[in-house]
Amino acid sequence: MLAKQGCYWRVGAGSSIRVLEDKWILNHPKNKVLFPTENDEWEWRVSDLIDWSVNGWDKERIYMCFNQFDAEEILKILLSRRQVNDRLVWKFCRKGKYEVKSGYHVARMLDGDINGREESSVSMGDHRVWNMLWQLHVPSKIKVFG
Repeated sequence: MLAKQGCYWRVGAGSSIRVLEDKWILNHPKNKVLFPTENDEWEWRVSDLIDWSVNGWDKERIYMCFNQFDAEEILKILLSRRQVNDRLVWKFCRKGKYEVKSGYHVARMLDGDINGREESSVSMGDHRVWNMLWQLHVPSKIKVFG
């Protein structure tokens, strides 16, 4: 689940990426095509949207097949001049490689724990008790024990 939420495809040749099912449009809601197309090709790949004679997007086909909002986001994706392989990358790190720290933060977001609250056996409503405990003028080992 975590990997599914945090990964997307970086477009290379486009042959590994399914147009309608996979996440491949980085700065787009849900990172995928939002509006269903009338084109009902079963194994439609991103490589089918590339005009290899100019090494760029087939703009005419993209505007014809997709909603304008989706089409404009697709055309913003830069294509490599070389035919490199598509890569599955982690979108929460600049280098695209998974790091445990970012995975932890994403897991907390998915769990709904985005407030950065402390973990304890007491619910969030009783945080006053913890604040009072940490403000007591007693040795730290007593606070930790509490």
